[in-house]
Formats: sequence, structure tokens, C-alpha cells
Amino acid sequence: MHKIENVHFQDPQFDADWQGRGEGKEDLEAVIFHLALCHSIVMDEQLGKYNSSSPDELALVNAAKTFGVQFMRKDEENNMQIQVGNTIKSYKLLNTLEFSSKRKRQSVILRGPDGKLKLLTKGADSIIMERVQKENVSHKQRQIVNSSQLFLEAFASEGLRTLLLAEREVDEQEYKVF
Repeated sequence: MHKIENVHFQDPQFDADWQGRGEGKEDLEAVIFHLALCHSIVMDEQLGKYNSSSPDELALVNAAKTFGVQFMRKDEENNMQIQVGNTIKSYKLLNTLEFSSKRKRQSVILRGPDGKLKLLTKGADSIIMERVQKENVSHKQRQIVNSSQLFLEAFASEGLRTLLLAEREVDEQEYKVF
């Protein structure tokens, strides 16, 4: 992990999963990529620093950077670049649905290096859970939602702030209608 100012995170299970020794590597990678891509941060390339109107967004992008997935830039054509190890990956930012107090979430639609369209969303647990529960989901996905709900309740009882991430693939036809 990279050392980032004002970021301190230690979890042996996370480290094992992230290094590929646990069963959660793929899911963990999706979360970290999500943090590096679902935001409205701008990179000041002259200063080598992120500019953000939200300290929360800055913390999430810095967390991804700590874990080795660094947001590099967004160019004039809305290509977002992230660096993973020595590899640069490019995602085409197609749409941004900004966070608002009414929406209580932020969403982006991206075209990944594999050509697939993805909707990434982050936001308040009540809003995200409401939408995820409406989806036609598999048994495994339903188990994840139920497990997540238990974690949310435990975190809330400790007075912790929570944020949920959700993603789904978007069909080309569905996107054209959008």
C-alpha cells in the first residue's frame, strides 16, 4: 500500500484479500476501482494534487490511491485515467449525475477498457438499499444485500457514518434510451 497524507488504514484480512490470498480479491478490486472512478474530482497536474469541493470525495479517492489505484486525470474528451501498478487504464465518462441533497447519491456511467457500459453509484444507505432491493437479483446478490443490511445496522448502532456503493452493467440499448 502507498502512504498517503491523512490516510491510515490497517486490516490484515483486507491486505490478504487485496494481495490475492483471500477469496474477496475480485469484489475488493471492484470497490477500489469504484472509489477511483465515481467522483467529480479534478487533478491539478501542475501541482500534482486533487481539487475537490467535497472532503468526503477527496478521502475516498485518496483511499483508492492508498490501495494502489490512483486517479490520474480526466482529459478534454472525458477519458478518465487510473493507474494500477504500472498500468494505465482508461474509462470514457459518458454521464455524471451529481450528488444533491434530494438524490442523496452520485452516479457515473462509464465505458470501460473492455467496451462495456457500467453505472457506478455511491450514496446514502437508505437511498441505495431502496434501489438495490427493487432490482431483479439472484439468490447470491440477495444474500449480499441482506448481509450488507446487517453490517449497516451494526455500524449505525455504533454511530458510524455509512456510504454504499452499487454498480451494474448497462445494456447498449438501455443506454441509448437514457
